[in-house]
This record gives sequence, structure tokens and C-alpha cells, in this order.
Amino acid sequence: TYYLDFDIEWQAIKDHTNIDKLINTLSTLQKKYNSKLHIWFTLPVMPEGLTQDWLYVVETAVKKWLKFDWINLMTMDYGSAYAGDMWDYAIKASENTAKQIQAIYQKYWVNKNLSEIKKMIWITPMIGLNDITVENFSLEDARQVASYVKQNWIWRLSYWSLNRDHPC
Repeated sequence: TYYLDFDIEWQAIKDHTNIDKLINTLSTLQKKYNSKLHIWFTLPVMPEGLTQDWLYVVETAVKKWLKFDWINLMTMDYGSAYAGDMWDYAIKASENTAKQIQAIYQKYWVNKNLSEIKKMIWITPMIGLNDITVENFSLEDARQVASYVKQNWIWRLSYWSLNRDHPC
């Protein structure tokens, strides 16, 4: 069994030609290795969900019939306008992204309900003080997100990164 994670961020996300090449290559590999190949995309997200560039990755994969197992949402670094409850932003990002992904599947005649899509979601907040100084992911934020994950059958909850837990 093979597991491939593609962390596609910032400038790389705007290069749709290379995104197309990546998806085409993955489709070829998936045909060769069938169920032994597990793919996921690690994507930055906002509380409102994925931006158009980040949605391009998901839509291109669905359009090309690429089966990807998970979407790892990097629920962090939203910007200075997002001071407040980091748990709330992580949950909103998850909920809004699930709805966006469901809409993409429906556009290509694939029927997946929100419960199925939430099982594809992986939430990764940055613990402690984020790169954006108004963002601080506390232990209470972690409890709230963990509760949401359990209630909604979210596939996985991780954190970024152990050495980030300062000055909590």
C-alpha cells in the first residue's frame, strides 16, 4: 500500500498547468496500483472554506475521476482580521469546505452526502501562538475542536507542530 500527501500552497496553487499535470499523473498511477494507492491533499483554508485556487485542485481531481481519500485542512494563519476563538474558525473551515466539496461532487454527478465528505476531512491547527500573532490556539480550542471531530466523524485531527507550542 502506498500513501501520497501533496501539500500544495501559495505560489504552487496558482500554477494550474502543473496542478493538471499532477492530477493526470496521479490518475495514471491510481489505475496502475488501484486500491493500494491512497492520496490526500494538504491545503490551506480560511474559515469561509477553500479559495478558488485551492478548490481548483479538488475540482480537477473529481473531474478526472481521481479517487482521493482525504483533504488535510491547515486551519491556521488566517490573517490579522481573525482574532478570537480559533476553535470556531477551524470548525467553520471544516464545515464550509465539506459543503464546497459536496457541491463539486454534485457538479460531476457523484452523490456524496455531508457525512461521507466529513469522513474525508482532516483538521490540522497550529497549536499555541500562530505565525499571525493575534491567533493563539489554546488547550480550550483543542478541546472544542476534538469534541467537534468526535461528533461529526471527522477522519483525523492533527496539530502543527510540537515546537510551535510557545508561549502557551
